[in-house]
Amino acid sequence: MVYTFSVSLPIPPELSKLQVWMGINLKARQPKLFNPGITRARVLSEQPSGLVREIEINGVRETEIVEFFEPCLIFRKNSGTVIHYIISDSMAGTPPIMTFVFMCRFPGVVEGSVEETAKGEQAKGLAVSLPATLDKIRNLVRDGVIKS
Repeated sequence: MVYTFSVSLPIPPELSKLQVWMGINLKARQPKLFNPGITRARVLSEQPSGLVREIEINGVRETEIVEFFEPCLIFRKNSGTVIHYIISDSMAGTPPIMTFVFMCRFPGVVEGSVEETAKGEQAKGLAVSLPATLDKIRNLVRDGVIKS
């Protein structure tokens, strides 16, 4: 079974969509800048359409395939989890948005079970990464690391 959820936030007015795109690309290449819980990260290979990286977080090492489909970045973890970062326009007259779509596989977990609910609630904790990612991009732009 696959557990899914999404979160959308407006892109802060001081950031352009291009700066956000550059920021999430940087997050793919240098994830430790964005998540201090990552203790190890290295890019294993890179091509124009994406990269393969290895990360270690909470003592668990994972290989991830990261695909670049501007304005969307897709992280495919060897655990079966897929995470999308999507930069898009919103309804007329509102700021552009960044959407985080999380699809997690829970092998062996019965759909609708208490265990599924608990694992899903735990997975939703990852949603804090979206506002934190936008804050980090804002700081990297301010500090001149990301230019546009």
